[in-house]
Amino acid sequence: MELPLIIDLDGKQSLQVQIHNQILDLILSGSLENGCRLPSSRDLSDQLDVSRNTIKGAFDKLLEEGYIESRAGSGTYVSTILPEQTISVEEKNDQQKSIKNERPIDLEEKTKGNEERLYKRDVSDILYDFQLERTDPNSFPVKTWRRLINDRLGSAKANMTKYGEPIGHPELRRAIATRLGSTRGMVIDPDQIIILTGIQQGLNIVSHLLVRKGSKVVLEAPGYRGASYLFENYGADLVPVPVDEHGVMIDKLPSTHTDIAFITPSRQFPLCATLSVERRKGLINWAEKVGAYILEVDYDSDFRYEGSPLPAIKSFDDQNSVIYLSSFSKSIGPGLRIGYMVVPPELVEHAKSSKVLLDYGLPWLDQVVLTDFLTTGSFDNYLKRLRRLYISRRDCLVDTLKEKFGTDVDLKGTDCGTHLIWRLPESTTDAITLQKKMVEQQVGVYTLDHHTVSNPEMASDNEQIVMLGYAAIEKDNIREGVCRIAARFEGF
Repeated sequence: MELPLIIDLDGKQSLQVQIHNQILDLILSGSLENGCRLPSSRDLSDQLDVSRNTIKGAFDKLLEEGYIESRAGSGTYVSTILPEQTISVEEKNDQQKSIKNERPIDLEEKTKGNEERLYKRDVSDILYDFQLERTDPNSFPVKTWRRLINDRLGSAKANMTKYGEPIGHPELRRAIATRLGSTRGMVIDPDQIIILTGIQQGLNIVSHLLVRKGSKVVLEAPGYRGASYLFENYGADLVPVPVDEHGVMIDKLPSTHTDIAFITPSRQFPLCATLSVERRKGLINWAEKVGAYILEVDYDSDFRYEGSPLPAIKSFDDQNSVIYLSSFSKSIGPGLRIGYMVVPPELVEHAKSSKVLLDYGLPWLDQVVLTDFLTTGSFDNYLKRLRRLYISRRDCLVDTLKEKFGTDVDLKGTDCGTHLIWRLPESTTDAITLQKKMVEQQVGVYTLDHHTVSNPEMASDNEQIVMLGYAAIEKDNIREGVCRIAARFEGF
């Protein structure tokens, strides 16, 4: 588990005080629940790149204040009972008020012909494939998954012969809510979570509720084509907004009423930018002014290799403006077909109704096995192994590119995700020409002309941008693929 902590090396407060205060804030806000296990001082030291004694000092102060407790042979946990809870009990308001009740919810079914298909197969004979957004096929935790399935089969009889909850198994929703608190800084009720077959199903639910003919929908440009196809299919008017090295450009957002803004803040697809904290807060303010919902799509925040993950936009949302979408496709694998959405309280019942129209829920066994995978610590251990693997492949790709093309090779997006951006020197060739030439060498490289990318022309130097994925290609193949690219460069 990684905590969403951000330290300021030049700040007035010591590192120990910064870490103490941020963990305390996570505990008091409810992001870290009572009894939640904390990362070890060693893991947190590695995450923040600070000394272990600094972490221990922060933990010792929290321990002395009564906010955490140490369990011999087990680890460090948030206290079961916090100091404040021994003094008074605050009443919880079950009916959260929202200032956005005036937003129209459109449940009318919409269809619009669109023959273009997002899903395509590459029939080329590619041996060295830097394919995008893939998981390593050899890393799936088969033994652990088999054991968890066997553990649950004892109670399968009753559960396999009845319908479950269409919005998802309660145990899984609780596990996800807990995880989102500790890793993404979000304080949510499990009833706000709807289990999906993936992000695309979530986009359909959002569109069914909020998009009608003429609805204004903001999209990052360049961005994810699957979203643009879907919103167009529901009759929306799309408003592309450019992105830069800090993410979507807030000053380019429309100033008039907008229905939805589709944003990928953790790692913008396809240009890899991480949306800054300032812009995350700016988006919330913008949404409040124009009456928009922010559709936060968090598709691969598990893979950050430098520093802490930034808090989700949803964690700053005090106006119920954010709908959060994520899945396990980029971590465990798309074959699992499990994702989820977090909706504001005002949309919960509408979203449930829309989900029932789509299906009666996901398979019980898949959901409970995933629940056990999350709650036993197996998922965190698996992610650690996967991050180490992807870091080694990223380093291999970066090192080989620098070896073959010089240390000043222009690379972006190396700090997170599973692909990087390579800007070709204008004096050599353009990306599409390189891509075509490399097919002849059985090497797969990708450009902004990729079928998953919309509005490629809005990227600066778009003709020079090459995308190289490294999650699903072994290091020997990475080296050989780059060597073949370098050999081809000699002919330009």
